[in-house]
Amino acid sequence: MMIASVGRLRIRQESLTHKRTSHVATTSTSRPPRVSRSSLPPDADIEEAIRVGSRLAGRDLPTALLAELTTKLKANWYANARDISLMSDDESISIGLPLKLKNTIASALAEEGGREVDWDGEGGIIDDDEPTSTSTSASTDVYVSSTAERTEDDMEQSICPPLDRFGYSIADVPKVVARRKIDKYALNKEELTPDLRAELDRLFKFGTERFYGAQADPIAAVTAAKYEDHIRGMLGYTVNVLGEDINSVSLKTLVPSAERDGVIPAFNYAQWLVKERQIAVRTELLVLRSILYASKFLYHDQSQIVLGSGDKPYADIPVCKEIRALINSRRKESKVAPRVSDEAAKWLDFPEYLAMTRELKRETGCLKETSKGDVVRRDDKDIAWSLQKYLIFAILACVPDRQRTIRELQLGRTLFKDEEAGIYVIKHKPSDYKTGKAYGERAPLYISQSLTTALDVFLGRYRAALEPEHEFLFTQANGAPLTDKSLYKVFWTTAYRLSGKRVSPHYVRDIVVTHLRSSDTASERDLEALAVYMGHSLSIQKSTYDRRSLKEKVGPAVKLLESLQQQQQQ
Repeated sequence: MMIASVGRLRIRQESLTHKRTSHVATTSTSRPPRVSRSSLPPDADIEEAIRVGSRLAGRDLPTALLAELTTKLKANWYANARDISLMSDDESISIGLPLKLKNTIASALAEEGGREVDWDGEGGIIDDDEPTSTSTSASTDVYVSSTAERTEDDMEQSICPPLDRFGYSIADVPKVVARRKIDKYALNKEELTPDLRAELDRLFKFGTERFYGAQADPIAAVTAAKYEDHIRGMLGYTVNVLGEDINSVSLKTLVPSAERDGVIPAFNYAQWLVKERQIAVRTELLVLRSILYASKFLYHDQSQIVLGSGDKPYADIPVCKEIRALINSRRKESKVAPRVSDEAAKWLDFPEYLAMTRELKRETGCLKETSKGDVVRRDDKDIAWSLQKYLIFAILACVPDRQRTIRELQLGRTLFKDEEAGIYVIKHKPSDYKTGKAYGERAPLYISQSLTTALDVFLGRYRAALEPEHEFLFTQANGAPLTDKSLYKVFWTTAYRLSGKRVSPHYVRDIVVTHLRSSDTASERDLEALAVYMGHSLSIQKSTYDRRSLKEKVGPAVKLLESLQQQQQQ
């Protein structure tokens, strides 16, 4: 039996290991359920909740407004009164639900005791002081409370809904790229020969450490690792596609000469990726930058560039100069190139994203219903996974940063708790985020106070159940730190299960920016501040993260010109 929201749950005595609340009386008559004058059943339908809430607030809503609010709430996955009570003020405002009405509904959720009245099932309250005949249930009944913010006790007493409740199966996930499935070709780390592994280790050190004569500042370890991924791709292409003996392959196989024609193998590889693998221009750019990185390493000693002369690093190495020319050419094309993947299959509007996050919040309940209808406590590890997924999605909603920020959250290094304010704060040094060289030490990133309890509970109790072998906040199933690929997989599979969309963590930045730029809620000054907060320029915000269509972008201009013409005609 699927349960969207629960007010009263009969739970077998032997199934519970947590603290129970006192029993709840159940009616033995055929009359409708009774609630206190100032209360509302948590599982009351959205329309009933709004109708009763408005009456309790002293104002009956017009039928048209009632229907409009009901439609909006249901479209954003709110199902009942309890869901409304869990809304934040920002969510309520974005949907158009008056805060007074939302707060009245939250405070009116059914509580034990109080003067009882009849609920007519249609949003009406029948004023009747005469008590009904009741029979008291055993003390194994548990009342699931509803508050504005979920507490640890709420989690302990809440049921996790069925994970397959929306009917989206990973087995049926549609392709987002129109290309045939092709064989793996890249070398993984285990396939590398000792010589190749040693050479890649020296490359990593070259890129990430300072040394005398270096012509550029060190790059972040995460960037160097990403470059290595692409270099192993070209090594695998050389071995598995071109048929070279792996024992004779080295980085010089990829860039055999410091002269201009040393670029030919890399050029051919990039062309093969475009033709056979149908990669996007943006991916091709990353491949070329990776090869440029290897070229600098291979021919560093041949460069005579003087630091501070104004020349680009390694500009006197012909092959580096040629690769840069390819990069510049492709970069220009990337600005107007259509995206390879099906954007509609991966896109959610911001209210839809928030609705999905609320569903993940429901899944942090510590109880579950068995196939026999009994309610038992979930395993701590399952609760921990649910909490981790909820926190990842919810943190990105209030801190729409790059996925690296999520992967590298570490208490005492990038994650701090402001005990006085009762919130968690993310703090980055220049080396902790992608554009740190350009922007320096970053302004603090504030995690919504509504997540403080969930973070406290995760850190204090449930994170240990995942048996992490590191100090980062979030982890893989095997105890290893999250990688970009593992986080991406967890994120899109979770998003697809709930929404039918293959949303990636990086898309959240686009979703937030597009939402704000398509509404009238943010001024240009606000948007500029948001760009700095997110670690990029306003021009990047407009060109990269704003996903509105061209028609949507010029919409205000069309209205402005129409208004101008109307004024001229008057």
